Amino acid sequence: AASLESIRGMARESLRTVREGRSVLIFPEGTRVAPAATIRFKRGVEFLIGALHVPVLPVVHDAGCYWSRDGKVPGTIHVKILVPLPARASGAELAGEAEMLMNAEGSTGSERKSPPTGLC
Repeated sequence: AASLESIRGMARESLRTVREGRSVLIFPEGTRVAPAATIRFKRGVEFLIGALHVPVLPVVHDAGCYWSRDGKVPGTIHVKILVPLPARASGAELAGEAEMLMNAEGSTGSERKSPPTGLC
């Protein structure tokens, strides 16, 4: 687990990046997840989103079908960009909405719909 000071440092660096007009890419789960797993954001993501006060663009993919802890297998990774979410005062609220959208989209989760183009 990341310490509070490391999360604050990440927020400072991310804020500098945003002020430079660049995007910040976050993998909110903290690691790769299996295709059948439900996405659960790490708590530090809420803090980071709240500190940045910028819109969030959720993205889902099926990389877990081809790149797991056991190694890599050949295949094409499909990516889907979801609806942008406007910035809010509450990082927890925005992170929760993004998490819900990503799980509903079906990139992961046991009750998933079709993934971007067909999950493993």
